[in-house]
Amino acid sequence: MSKRRLIIAVVLLALLGTPFQPVAKAAGTVTPGIQGSWDGVTDKATLEGAYIDPFQQEIPFGIRSYFTVPWRSYMDTWDSRRYLDTVGVVFNNIKQEEAAATAAVMAEAGITSARLEIGWSNLDYNDETKIKAVYREAFRAQLTALRNNHIRPLILLNMNSGMPSPNVEVKTAVTQKAAKGDRVIYLDKTAGIKPLYTGLKGMGPAMFPIITAVDAATGQCTLSAPLPNDVPKGAISLVKLKYQPFSGPVFKDGTPNPASRETLDGWLRYIKTVAEIVREDLGTAGQPDAGFDFEVYNEYTFGYHYMYMDNYYEPKRGFAQEMTYSKDGKSVTGIEVLLPITADFVSDPANGLPGVRVISGFSNQRPHDNGTSIWPNQAGYSRHYYTGYDPVKSIIGPGSASSYTSSSKIYYNALGRLDGVRKPANINESIPGSYFIPNHVMTMPEEWTYLYTTESMIRDLTPFPGPWQDHFRYASPGNGKTAELWMTETNYYRLPFAQKLMEQSKVAAADQQLSNVMMETGAKALSRLYTFYAHKGVETITAYNIRNQDNCFGILPEGFFEELKKNNYQLNDAVRSKIGPQIAVLKNIANLMKTGQPIDTARPLSVTRLTEYKPQLVFAGDGTAEHPSRYNRDDFAILPYQLADNKFALAYYVMTRDITRSYDETKGPLDPARYQMPEQEYEISLANVAGQGAKISAYDPMTDQAVPAQLLRADANSMVVKVKAADYPRFLIIEEAKQGPLISAPMLAKTADGAQLGFFSNVSGVVEVTYGQYPARTAGTVTETVYADVKFGKQSGQNVLDSLSNLTPSGIGSWKWTGTIVPKYTERYSFTAHSDNLNETKLKINGQEINVGGPVGAAINLKAGEPYQIELSFLNRYNSQHYVNLYWSSLSQERTIVSLQPLPESVITLPVKAGEYVNLPIKGMEVGDGVKIRLIGETGITARYPFWDYDRTAVLYN
Repeated sequence: MSKRRLIIAVVLLALLGTPFQPVAKAAGTVTPGIQGSWDGVTDKATLEGAYIDPFQQEIPFGIRSYFTVPWRSYMDTWDSRRYLDTVGVVFNNIKQEEAAATAAVMAEAGITSARLEIGWSNLDYNDETKIKAVYREAFRAQLTALRNNHIRPLILLNMNSGMPSPNVEVKTAVTQKAAKGDRVIYLDKTAGIKPLYTGLKGMGPAMFPIITAVDAATGQCTLSAPLPNDVPKGAISLVKLKYQPFSGPVFKDGTPNPASRETLDGWLRYIKTVAEIVREDLGTAGQPDAGFDFEVYNEYTFGYHYMYMDNYYEPKRGFAQEMTYSKDGKSVTGIEVLLPITADFVSDPANGLPGVRVISGFSNQRPHDNGTSIWPNQAGYSRHYYTGYDPVKSIIGPGSASSYTSSSKIYYNALGRLDGVRKPANINESIPGSYFIPNHVMTMPEEWTYLYTTESMIRDLTPFPGPWQDHFRYASPGNGKTAELWMTETNYYRLPFAQKLMEQSKVAAADQQLSNVMMETGAKALSRLYTFYAHKGVETITAYNIRNQDNCFGILPEGFFEELKKNNYQLNDAVRSKIGPQIAVLKNIANLMKTGQPIDTARPLSVTRLTEYKPQLVFAGDGTAEHPSRYNRDDFAILPYQLADNKFALAYYVMTRDITRSYDETKGPLDPARYQMPEQEYEISLANVAGQGAKISAYDPMTDQAVPAQLLRADANSMVVKVKAADYPRFLIIEEAKQGPLISAPMLAKTADGAQLGFFSNVSGVVEVTYGQYPARTAGTVTETVYADVKFGKQSGQNVLDSLSNLTPSGIGSWKWTGTIVPKYTERYSFTAHSDNLNETKLKINGQEINVGGPVGAAINLKAGEPYQIELSFLNRYNSQHYVNLYWSSLSQERTIVSLQPLPESVITLPVKAGEYVNLPIKGMEVGDGVKIRLIGETGITARYPFWDYDRTAVLYN
């Protein structure tokens, strides 16, 4: 591994890199009885405490990344629809008679999406326009129940090799015992056997081995592969599939393979049939939205055999050509042609499926899919990242057997410096370091946003590109549409925790007390999962499973279905009393969110200070700045949702690493109170909120009760509140005395000489509009100087650019980008470079070098209105292409691309009146340009549109 590649690998493990200086021990004292406060104005911390916006939870400690850094400018604020649109469940295992009642309690809990598998094998073998009669009424009942409760179905299109396509049973008998390894079997009747389409059952995937030839006279049947087991003499059931497994159109010997096209055509018939049946049951034919979505395939790790014919043959048949699907210069090869074929079928107006989104399920269990790589008519892609307690993996510390502490890891310390590489397989020797690993337990719903593994989901949710250039929230395949990221299966797996308690308490799996603990654990996990991931921007989460064992994944308790059956499947008070704590807490959160109004772009709130009373240790460090101890304040989540122009609901909780922790060991293992985290007091300082005259309250959805909240200080645009937090979401409700600023109904349209911008302001104030090339949306001047060598010696060219975004130096050489920045605020600004080669990325401001070449970034004090000369440089020692982005942020400025001093003509400032529609012509705008609006109310409270620079809205496209 070259030095360059090693540096890249190390940086990638840190994902985005932090924009602020690492928190070190600060001198001074704090209020008696209060420890661990971080002040965003002075950028100082007492002890090692720091407020961390959980949007960037990949940076705080993971085995590979040990940071404690303030993230004060990254916080999202969403309207309540973001939460309500996210909540879904998997709807499998629901019987026909249970569907109506189950869907009704789901809807009451705010569940708006349900994943339902209608597999290819459900189609009738003899009439593929129909579903088999044995399944038809069940699907009709399920779809009707979802329709009646306004729950949108996500239909899983699947071909699991357990039974992959339309099929019929062929009954016959074995006349001679066949031994393991045999290549033939003898049958008494062969009339129903179709060679190449018929095979055995129970030997692996359905139709394996395949019968490739039949001698009707002797009953001899030749097999595609040796028998994996003995086959005794006597009755046997074979399976005949409508189609052969997927395969290439030409065998390796050049012989055409007509089965390739036949199977693909069968898939198209499958899509058509399912679409028509779902549309019929939903009653949406001719409507502007057909009312459902498709997910194509489910998980590569099992049931995959039907994807490729050679999985059924030994020796393999081999193909000179593979399946390929091409359109508009883009191609897909292999089994994943099913995804664009489906997406293009759905998008064809002739098929009558408006509004249907197509999501990739091929991406369920792999990390490399992203928004730039999807097919143009594909809406998005999904992940299946489960969490749960594991008696080995969850226990982390020096010498533990957890895979998180295994060899071949790369370590960073809290200062953002490399802390050692322990004998990676792909380099010759280790890099010295402390390899410090603190003792702790990690079992939490938010695991996939920490960097315990490199497959962190947060890289696809950040609102700007990071070290993985194509992985971010607004990634697009180039059509101006943002790709959606779904989690079509996830949940917290409770069974190992249940087994631990069964062993401790000597009870059986059916013990009701055990079930109660598991349901309470599920409620804590599920409320955290939905609230957190909705706020990170996941489009839809369909948690597995609305019906499952209490001790595993079940969301509704098994007792609910037992009571439902007792009551003739009628939903009444007796049945509702059995919904359990998971549905109950979701119902309470949904009822709060349903009080919200639709808001086009929520007002950004920010946290400037967090104070933890009676600090609680998460894990102990070693007393050095490199390895500080970590406290609950470092894992504290604050997730704002806006309900109205003057009302917010902020979810807050301690994001405990171990949701199975015993807090009160005086209580027995089967007492849910044993696992309840004691309330802990925090002070939260909020900005861009009108504190004067505001009313506050706090709500606990787990108990459906008000909890204490105190307004300590308030002024025109900030407040300080005291709350008592738990290890699950509670909500701080803020209602301002007056209307707050909102930008509504924004519209940008191309005109002959530029663009027309329109929007409403609900308050009087001042609007600043900037425009320019996406994503910076300002027209500044950057001088790019190109050098033919790597020493900035031999100049070979010069260009003028608009901003320091999406820079793509290519080939051997060196580059400098220079210009002038003018900050808006007198504050400490943090600068962060994102590149696939940070080691060669340097930044100077007024000649002073700023270290942006590591994952922590760097900070510098700047004065408002003063010009500063900036020089960003990069060198490339190899004949390859790279990318560089430079960001800056401060207490008052959200993280944005570094914008150079804008040209006067690219900034428009004008007064607005409440309720006034602003209609603004902007000359000179071109395709690829965008606008940015900042509305400043009379009290200084601000709103902005779009929320983030990389948002695809307010941009001109062809």
